[in-house]
Amino acid sequence: MYTSPAFSVRSFSYICRIRGGKTLHLTHSDMEHLNFGPFAAVLTTTAFLPQAFKVIRTKDTKSLSLTMYLFMFCGTVLWMLHGFNLNDKAIIYANIITSALNAVILSLKISDLLKEKEAKKKAP
Repeated sequence: MYTSPAFSVRSFSYICRIRGGKTLHLTHSDMEHLNFGPFAAVLTTTAFLPQAFKVIRTKDTKSLSLTMYLFMFCGTVLWMLHGFNLNDKAIIYANIITSALNAVILSLKISDLLKEKEAKKKAP
């Protein structure tokens, strides 16, 4: 299947060429009725789970970037707030779960950094 956007001044449409030479035109109006949000929410939250479970299980955060997880946490909280503004449950629930997992990872990472700092103070 080949998809290409076709833009016009009034609206846009997606042109899909299906096997057999048939062409399917999807307009912006058609696309509004397709709700990809829940599917996207499941995929992005599920993609984060293996890393979160590994960190929680092993408690090893040395290779993780504190900056990345701080930004990720702030971003997911903002997406969650955006979901509340839109009253979009897929955005809300996905980002609540991801924010909670980020918070756990961040707390483990910060705890490890504080332990390292304390150990360096005690070392001669």
